[in-house]
This record gives sequence, C-alpha cells and structure tokens, in this order.
Amino acid sequence: MEVDIEFLRTHRPLARPIPQQAVLNLAKFGQWAGAATPRRVEGFKTFEYPVIFATNHTHVLDFLPLWIEVLKAGQQMVGWVKARMYKQRLNRVLMRTIGSNIPLVSKGYLIAADFRRLMGCPPTSDEYRHLRDHIDYCHRLPAGRPYERIQSTPRDMLGRKFDPKQSSYREAMVDLFFEMMKVCLDHARTCSEQGYHMHIYPEGAVSKRMGPGHTGIIHAALALNLPIVPVGISGTREAFAGNTPLTWGGEFRLRFGERFDVNRSLVSEGFRPFHPDDQIQCDEAFQEVTDRLMQRLNELLDEDYKCRSGYQVDGPRGVKRFY
Repeated sequence: MEVDIEFLRTHRPLARPIPQQAVLNLAKFGQWAGAATPRRVEGFKTFEYPVIFATNHTHVLDFLPLWIEVLKAGQQMVGWVKARMYKQRLNRVLMRTIGSNIPLVSKGYLIAADFRRLMGCPPTSDEYRHLRDHIDYCHRLPAGRPYERIQSTPRDMLGRKFDPKQSSYREAMVDLFFEMMKVCLDHARTCSEQGYHMHIYPEGAVSKRMGPGHTGIIHAALALNLPIVPVGISGTREAFAGNTPLTWGGEFRLRFGERFDVNRSLVSEGFRPFHPDDQIQCDEAFQEVTDRLMQRLNELLDEDYKCRSGYQVDGPRGVKRFY
C-alpha cells in the first residue's frame, strides 16, 4: 500500500489522547519490565510557542524518551514520519489511530513507489540514481526499457494523472512532490496553530553515528515560521533490547540545545518551500545552514554517537532508506 495524495489529504495528524497515552504507557512498561533505564535530561525547558525539535536518529524507537519528556511537561508534539512506515497495513492502522504524526513523502519515495507500480519491483540503486538526477538536475535519462517506459506510459501517479502527451515525466514528478508536500505543510500548520511542536529527523535514516543532514528541515522551518531546537539523544543502542520497547539497562541521555533560527533573508519573495526548481537555486545556502545545525546537534551527543570524518553511518543505504 502506497501513500498517495488521497491518503495524505484524509490523514488526521492531531493526537487522539487515549491511544496516544496507551502507547506511552506501553513504552514506560517496557522500561519497567525489562530493566530500569532512567532518562538523564539536560537543558529541557517548556516553550510557550511551537518549535521544531531536530534530533539524531540512532534507533527505530529513539523518539520515545523525547516524547515522554515533552508530554510529561504537558505539551503536545507531532512527528514527521517517513512514508515507508505506512506501507504495512498494521503500521498504517496504528499510526492513523494514534495520531501525532504526519506522513512525510520524499522525492526518493515517490520515484521508487511510482517505479514499482509500473515495473512491478523497486528500482535498483543505479536506476534510482539516474531517475533522481533527472528530477533534481535535469540530467538526461539513459536509453533502455525502464526509462523509456517510465517516460511514455500514461498512468495514475500516486493520485495524479500523468499523460506524457501533456507533460514530461520530470514535470509530472516535480508537480506531484510539490503538491504532496503542500498537503504535509498544511497538516503541520494546523498542528502548530494549536500549539503542537514538530519532531523532525534531519538525517532521514537510522545510524548510531550521526550522518549528514538534509535541507528539508530548513524548508520546513521557513514554511512554518518556526525556530529549531536541536536535541542530542544518546544511549538508545545500549538501552533498547533489539527493536522492541523493552530495555535492558543503561541510560537515555537527552541534551537540549539553544534555539536555532533560520534567517528569512536566505530566500527571495515568492520562494516555494520544497519545490525542486527552487531547491536547486537555494540548495548551497540551505546546506550551509543545515551543516551548522548538525554541528550544534553533534555537540550534544556522547562521543561514540558523534559523527565521524566522512560520515561513516551504519544504517540503510540507497533506496532502502526511504522505500
């Protein structure tokens, strides 16, 4: 099951209190039933206005210590969750029931999902790289069956009609991504207007050592007019028993950094957040700001969680990161 435009439009991101509390109670029970795993928190404070909490992503459940801390303080938060997490039926039902989440589509996800619908399998790493470079930088696609079929086959492209006689594959994919991200941002505005914080993983992939950040968080901060608060999370790899909420000791260490503001002078009037053509124009400046944010975040981590030279990460690579 893919995340398409209709799924996004009908998604309700606000929290449903009873199922949300049930999940938190389950997480607390896991820490009690396994082994005592305290949270050591530094620099946390409540905010009278919504912020974006930017954290490193070390474990599939590393959001739990942060969320427990924020909700314990009487504040609400919504997480931007990769679209691939909604592909499995049980996950999809649970997350739609609980709320507090916004499906986050990426260009990579849309390319891979459309490719699979058409070809019956996800793209290989090389196929994905050619398609991505075509979308991002207008590189010419190679000759060959998958690329010719991708460009010439009329179809429903995740809720958007693609007619190659009326637009190119790149134009259709750019429009699809921009339209879906506008829906994501509309959901985020609805939540922030009601006082919800945002939780975003700038790396976009799980790795014990912090990896490079992507510029999407800067687009989000500008689109929502929200400051960013970096939060370093350490200890999760040692605390959780595999990919379960059970813990076997250790300690969760959360360090909250100072507010990080994104200067609006980075962009000109008429800037369209997440529009690929606008991304090309501002990518260098956005990446520089993202790198400064990631450096702040890196300083909040334990030594064995900090990034290494060359960003040596141990998480999924290629298409597996988002599909």
